[in-house]
Amino acid sequence: MGYKGGVSTRRSFLKKSILGVPAILQADVRQLVEPESLGVAILGLGRYAEGWVAPAVAQSRYTHVAGIITGSPNKVEKWQSKYSIPDGNVYSYGEMDQIAKNDAIDVVYVVTPPGTHADFTIRALEAGKHVICEKPMAVSTEECDRMIEVARRNQRMLQIGYRLYWDPWNVRVMTAMREKEFGAGWTSLDTRVSFNIKSIEPDHWMLNPSLCLGGALSEVGVYAVQAAIYSSQELPIAVRAKSWTDRPELFSAVSEHWEWELEWSRGRTSTHFASLGRDTCVELKMTLPKGELFLDNAYNYDGQTLVTPQGQESFTHIFQQKRQVEGQALAILGRHPVLTPGEMGRRDLYVLESVRQSAQSGEVVSLDQYRYY
Repeated sequence: MGYKGGVSTRRSFLKKSILGVPAILQADVRQLVEPESLGVAILGLGRYAEGWVAPAVAQSRYTHVAGIITGSPNKVEKWQSKYSIPDGNVYSYGEMDQIAKNDAIDVVYVVTPPGTHADFTIRALEAGKHVICEKPMAVSTEECDRMIEVARRNQRMLQIGYRLYWDPWNVRVMTAMREKEFGAGWTSLDTRVSFNIKSIEPDHWMLNPSLCLGGALSEVGVYAVQAAIYSSQELPIAVRAKSWTDRPELFSAVSEHWEWELEWSRGRTSTHFASLGRDTCVELKMTLPKGELFLDNAYNYDGQTLVTPQGQESFTHIFQQKRQVEGQALAILGRHPVLTPGEMGRRDLYVLESVRQSAQSGEVVSLDQYRYY
């Protein structure tokens, strides 16, 4: 996998420096050299990009904000001033293909509504840039497949913005379940994510089915699906779902509430809920052979509380997005495993699509088309 700009310069230096060193030792020698910072262009300058993604990129040891790609010219001056972005590294959406000529940009971080992810991701990959794409990955598995194929064809890395793979509380759950620390298997599993949006503009993208797969289903339901898989360390085999709306004046094109049951091996079922019209509830609950596991505020940026069969456990709060960006940058640099590949994003969207299909048909939908664990 090739890199451009300063990264390729450092890589060439490394190659020359270790001539004559046995191949088996070269990777270890590389680990001793601090990698050069990857230039990241932020695509989409909304609230999440401004408040979390850009600060994370700026504070990471391995990245810096090198450019912006936006459809909002009024935001450009503020961003240029804050991150010292030169005029030549500012692009409109229509001009973004020109980044192919810009060696200062190594990575594009896509932070726009899901319905635009496929187009922007594919254009960035075709321009020879690595991509970090926010979740959910897209609005259909067909779009996900195209994104993955273009990344492979261009030999560029596609990763999804799943920050919880670097969050200490969620990592603790994943590790305990993977190592069967509290016994093998679970007997009950419940994940739920709800927020009460009391008002929203009628043209907001979350209410537009072409920009968002089912409103609450994808925007917060993706956490419920993710948690079910990484906490169980298994894949569900079927789903039964329903959806409904209490406020049709706001949710006329997408459903306000989603509820589903996942079927698993050995006849087990789990329960899940996603809503943009209920009081805040962000939870993961499990019953394990050695007791109960409960993670409150499970998918929030902070404020988590974890109780395991061993009792309450605490961890130091971190800037999740910064840790995520650092881990994903190290993956691009070949220093760290890829934890959240595009294939994972496609897997989760496949489950979400099936939840919607079941809710629409009123029937159980089998889950047998996974391409990634």
